[in-house]
Amino acid sequence: MQVDLMALYRRWGRPDIGVDSLAEWLCFAFAFPSGEKFTLQREAYNPPTPGFLLSVTSTLFSAEAAGQLIKAPDISEAYAIELSSEVEN
Repeated sequence: MQVDLMALYRRWGRPDIGVDSLAEWLCFAFAFPSGEKFTLQREAYNPPTPGFLLSVTSTLFSAEAAGQLIKAPDISEAYAIELSSEVEN
């Protein structure tokens, strides 16, 4: 998902920081009123692309849900870059 990091900061504040054996990650977590959750994450210091990875729960793993997810952070310039080939149509 392409969304400006500073736009996320302005709208949602500082991200959570996660660390694994690969890198340190910036993470923004969101939840729908239904309880479904998703995160936007990207490598903190040397991201390979300007966008964010969108990680979702299984019920949100569909092409139909992608539009909802892109609108949910309430940043008008956000858009999908690429959907995984595993996403259900």
